[in-house]
Amino acid sequence: MTIFIGDDSKSDRLRLIHHLKKYLKDLELLDYYDIVEFSNGSSLIDAWKAAKEKPLLVFLDIYMGDPNGIATAEKLRELGAQCNIIFTTSSNEFATESYRVRALYYLCKPYDHNQFESAMIYCKSNLQNAANNYTISVRGENIDIPINNIIYFETGNHVVLLHTTMSSYSFVSSMSKVRNFFDKNAFFLAVGSSYLVNVKYIKKRAKDSLVMLNDQVIPIPVRIQKDVKKHLDAIFDN
Repeated sequence: MTIFIGDDSKSDRLRLIHHLKKYLKDLELLDYYDIVEFSNGSSLIDAWKAAKEKPLLVFLDIYMGDPNGIATAEKLRELGAQCNIIFTTSSNEFATESYRVRALYYLCKPYDHNQFESAMIYCKSNLQNAANNYTISVRGENIDIPINNIIYFETGNHVVLLHTTMSSYSFVSSMSKVRNFFDKNAFFLAVGSSYLVNVKYIKKRAKDSLVMLNDQVIPIPVRIQKDVKKHLDAIFDN
């Protein structure tokens, strides 16, 4: 998951990244988010268009050029962006315009960490929910699945099958996209090209297979058996 920062001042970007990383670390969310920085609005908009997974939060400096923060936010909204937007600025001049683009907060420079945290209160739950849930679309309805309840994913016929402690779901996606989401979560392990398992729900393991909580036997391809064993040993031996 990503957070975008747009500001033409490198020192201001670095200062914001410092506060943001500290905030995410305190919430134990730092490993779930990539922070991507931009020095102008055009490159940020281009990155938003190209991103398969849209950012949940965008920081925009209002006085950033090419275009400025307000115009960048307007373009994002025109493109259908539903993300939270927080403006950073050295003046209150554009406070009224910030409401027009549904900005979440107006953070005035210079700010300290307490002021930064005050701004983040408004998107804290969104950041936590995104990290703690995996959202799938089933027949046009979005369903939030608690990550702790996921047993494993497997490839199906043009779909991905998701098995949880409560139920199973079929949704249109690709295993590579699912893996990208869980790339930084050490408890999710790719087993061959067809499975992504939550190691917390392994009931029994052998050299060539894993038995999951629901008694599903997942074969481990020979070429990765050593890597799978090493990964599991590192988790369960700690």
